[in-house]
Amino acid sequence: MSLETIYYISQIIAVLAVLASLIFVGIQIRQTKAQAKDATRLARAQKHQKLAHAITEAMSLSLQIEDQTVESVFLNGITDQVGAAELQKFSALMLGLWKHLENVFYQHKEGFVADEYWQSTCNYMMLLLGREGSQQWWDKRKSVFAREFTQFVDQLETTSSFEELNLKADESIHEAHV
Repeated sequence: MSLETIYYISQIIAVLAVLASLIFVGIQIRQTKAQAKDATRLARAQKHQKLAHAITEAMSLSLQIEDQTVESVFLNGITDQVGAAELQKFSALMLGLWKHLENVFYQHKEGFVADEYWQSTCNYMMLLLGREGSQQWWDKRKSVFAREFTQFVDQLETTSSFEELNLKADESIHEAHV
C-alpha cells in the first residue's frame, strides 16, 4: 500500500467519524427536546392538579363554615336537587372535579397514567354523566375545557362501557391514519 492510499483511507475514516458524531449529536438533541417537552407537560399537569385541589379545599372550607358538607352539596347537585343558594357552590366543586379529570385525561394521553387507573377514571366520568345534575352542569359549562377533552367526554355520554369506548377510540385512530 502506498502512502497516498493510506492517506485517502484515513480521510474516508475521518469523514465517516465526523458523520457518525453528527448523527449521534442529532439523536441526543432530539431526545433532550423530547425530555424537556415531557417535563413541561408533567409540570403543567401538576400545576392543574394543585389548582383543582386548592379549589376543592377552598370549597370544602367554605361549605363547612356554612354548616354544609361537600358531600351534601355534591350529592344534591348531581341529582339535580340543588337549591339556588347551593348552585354556585356545586358549580365550583364540579369545575374543580372536571378540571382534575381533564388533567388525568392529558396525563394518560402522555403516558403518565396507567391504563387501569384511566379505565376507572372513565368509569367514574360515565357515572357522573349518568346523573341529571352532572349532565346538565357539563352541557352548560363544557366550553371552558379543551376541545379534545370535551369531544372525549361527549363520546363517553353515548358509551355504555369502557370496552365500547376503546373500540370507538381504535376506530377513530384507524380512520385518522387511513
